[in-house]
Amino acid sequence: MLALSIDRASAQNSVGIGTKDPNPNAVLELVSPNHNQGLLVPRMTTAQRMATSFVGSLGASDRGLMVFDSEENSFYFWNGSGWALMDSPEIPQDLELNGTTLTITNNDNATAISLAPFLGTNTDEQTLSLAGTTLGISNGNNVDLSVLQDGFEPNTDNQTLNFVGTSLSISGGNSVNLASLDTDTDNQTLNLAGNVLSISGGNNVNLSSVNSDNQTLNLAAGTLSISGGNSVNLNSIDTDDQTLNLVGSNLSIAGGNTVNLSSIDTDTDDQTLNLVGSNLSI
Repeated sequence: MLALSIDRASAQNSVGIGTKDPNPNAVLELVSPNHNQGLLVPRMTTAQRMATSFVGSLGASDRGLMVFDSEENSFYFWNGSGWALMDSPEIPQDLELNGTTLTITNNDNATAISLAPFLGTNTDEQTLSLAGTTLGISNGNNVDLSVLQDGFEPNTDNQTLNFVGTSLSISGGNSVNLASLDTDTDNQTLNLAGNVLSISGGNNVNLSSVNSDNQTLNLAAGTLSISGGNSVNLNSIDTDDQTLNLVGSNLSIAGGNTVNLSSIDTDTDDQTLNLVGSNLSI
């Protein structure tokens, strides 16, 4: 039956396996009778695919030849001069550096790049130099910094400040008028008009909330108070009942301390006591 099918197909230049009517636009059409089979292309290892005996036999006329690399788990096709990896998102490509050779993985057609010419350009050993207005870096380029000069005073070390009247200026720079910032307080005066206190060249303060003209003191039962203010209890310092007591040379006061009078002249022959109001003197 297969031979008969192939004979029929030969007349129409199409071969069908598993079908009696192959697609006329296909040289070969494969059909799984139970729809549970697929096409298995030739499998080989990477070494087998890259073997000189195999690659050497391929040329431009073999373009489109497809194999499956069982080690890389990828399909490759021959592009006429080398193997090309068919698109496969499962195969990541990475840069790889071996010695001074930079390559890209999983791509046999990628060109290796030699980085040997860049040896000796390690930037760890680069130094900056300044000659006049030219800034240079070792193994690199030079930059002319003259465009950064203002044309007046490129070196700020020699800049000076100058103050004339109320104008402050810097050499090679601008001037600023400080008249509006006059903070000289030597000529400032205070003025009180009603409850408003003001200072010349400054602000005003209303003192009406702290006016003490009408404040009065009041003492009631040992409590001293001021109008618009607080109260103080004076009972703890009441001296009405205090008495003096002399024992030997120790003079004491009730509710107070004791003083030893032995160090003073106790000759009382010529001493007299004098009482003026509540003040006792000797």
